[in-house]
Amino acid sequence: MSAPPPRAVRSGRAVIAAAATLALGATACGGGNDAAARATPSATPAPPHVVRFCSGKGSGWRGVKAQSNGEAIDAAALGAGPVVVLVNESDNNACAWMAEARALAERGYRAVVFTYVNSDDESASTDDALAVADAVRGGAKVRMMGASVGGRIVFEAAASAPGRLAAIVSLSGERQVQGLPDILPEVRRVRIPVLYVGSRQDPYTEGTRQPRWLQAALPSRAARFHLVAGAQHGVLLLGHAVVRNRIRAFLDAHR
Repeated sequence: MSAPPPRAVRSGRAVIAAAATLALGATACGGGNDAAARATPSATPAPPHVVRFCSGKGSGWRGVKAQSNGEAIDAAALGAGPVVVLVNESDNNACAWMAEARALAERGYRAVVFTYVNSDDESASTDDALAVADAVRGGAKVRMMGASVGGRIVFEAAASAPGRLAAIVSLSGERQVQGLPDILPEVRRVRIPVLYVGSRQDPYTEGTRQPRWLQAALPSRAARFHLVAGAQHGVLLLGHAVVRNRIRAFLDAHR
């Protein structure tokens, strides 16, 4: 390898002369340090922790202060307008909602994501979802959209706190999950508007069997069920344009 080129060595006088020239130039330009300070861009605040490491989150997220059963909930909101709280699947990963949250914000909604304080206890997770809703709703009713286990939780939230919710969307909410209670008793108490979306070959909902049970049990007169071909489950259903369009139309009808 060839040696790197030698550094130029300046004499002491040359260095002093150069420094004086720079100082005069800075003064002529209007004040040296002040000008540099004005030219330095302000630091961009870090996004809230719940979305910090999510791919495709975009910008504009704001932290939400919420507590459930005495514990702080990691939550964030995007956009302005009627609130839509997005309720996680069993992996408790709020990043799965990023594309939907951005789409809702662009449509004039405030999309809110969070992580459950205790994802092993569905009752506590329902408390978490309602606590987040209370933290952002400002006295107005909110909409909730949940996927998979989150799709069960939105039914439970609607049954326990109907006065706080305007409508719910359940993506593949299962009636029965191993180790968790049957939600049919809660479903029988839901009278607010409901949109249920599932797929006809979803093994987690026994295809169309569990959705039909839920549909038969719902007393709500504003309940809509839509089943698409395939076996997609939970947030994967948002890959269907027809599903996204139905959700938009439903939420717009219940702003």
